[in-house]
Amino acid sequence: MPKNHFHGSIPLEFYQLQNLWFLDLSNNNLTGFVPPFLLNIRHLYLRRNRLEGPMPDGIAEYSFLKTLDLSENSLSGIIPTWISSLSSLTILLLKSNNFQGDIPSQLCQLDRLAMLDVSRNNLSGMLPPCLGKINRFGTNDMTTPTYLYETRQSFLFVNSTMLSQTRKDSWRCGSPNGYGKFDLKQVVVFTTKWNSYSYNAKILSIMSGIDFSFNQFTGEIPPEIGNLSHIRALNLSHNNLSGPIPATFSNLRQLESLDLSYNFLKGEIPSQLVELNSLEVFSMAHNDLSGKTPDRKGQFATFEESSYEGNPLLCGPPLHNSCNKIVPQPQVPNAPENQEADSWLDTNAFYGSFVGSYITVLLGIVLVLYINPYWRRAWFNLIGVCLTESYYFVVDNFPRLSMFRKT
Repeated sequence: MPKNHFHGSIPLEFYQLQNLWFLDLSNNNLTGFVPPFLLNIRHLYLRRNRLEGPMPDGIAEYSFLKTLDLSENSLSGIIPTWISSLSSLTILLLKSNNFQGDIPSQLCQLDRLAMLDVSRNNLSGMLPPCLGKINRFGTNDMTTPTYLYETRQSFLFVNSTMLSQTRKDSWRCGSPNGYGKFDLKQVVVFTTKWNSYSYNAKILSIMSGIDFSFNQFTGEIPPEIGNLSHIRALNLSHNNLSGPIPATFSNLRQLESLDLSYNFLKGEIPSQLVELNSLEVFSMAHNDLSGKTPDRKGQFATFEESSYEGNPLLCGPPLHNSCNKIVPQPQVPNAPENQEADSWLDTNAFYGSFVGSYITVLLGIVLVLYINPYWRRAWFNLIGVCLTESYYFVVDNFPRLSMFRKT
């Protein structure tokens, strides 16, 4: 019953449909709360309505539930810890609501999970490392039949032509004439490669991914996420994540889309990521990354500058920043011991040569004056004149000495 104009709350008459296991009320104008009903439900689609309030505790009784799509509503509160009781859950879509708080660690107990989308909420805290312990994450074993057959047990088939709203709070349901089979279309909307795609049939059985984008998550990315080797899409963009990019991401060999943009990640981009040969979309834009971009080989030869923009310290192609411009500061080598000894010897030699030269010059002057009487008389006359001039200069400029001269 998707894409109709139903409005009002979900009728409580659905309590009577004990054998109903597939219900799609998405893309309507339904309001109110999510009522707890349909204990045998397998696939519940309430996407794009105006439902409010927290997730009701009654959903914890849906032990057979495989698909839960509550995205694009106005649900609030926290993601409850009883989520672990949905042991058969394969697809959990809570996108575009008002959920807040941490991701509960109990979510990691959903060992059949293949699609997890909690994007565009107000979630915070650190990403749980236990996500990497979901060994079967991405191995979607959901076997949804294309046709639903009539059995001996009575069931109620409802489509958009048989269900009408006769008055505000009254619903009329009808069943098809005769027996047989009818087409059952299961469609899941999931955002990957920067676009929203509708997955159904066999494509849905092989698609898997995690979308935590547009929240307020903090802390480092757990390296354990690199153990989810079967996922095809990972989106952690538009958060407050910090620290390095885990090198374990090179284990995500089936990954087709990796978006870590608009965070506060630091350090170098692990060179091992070039081993991701299935990667089609890659973005590390607008972080605090540094160093050289990954080698331009394999799929990384197809990524443009936009995949790295907003990281001023990144260099290398396809960026215009050349890594050759970054010249490391030269290290000053420590002086060896023999060089210090040579320096001490050079200082002593300088002083010895200076004293020897001074004595040699002085003896040379004395020898010249002794041999040449003319130069000797001229030298002594010069000394006498200098002494006389010095004496009268002192007497004329210092009165006390002048008084001493008169006495």
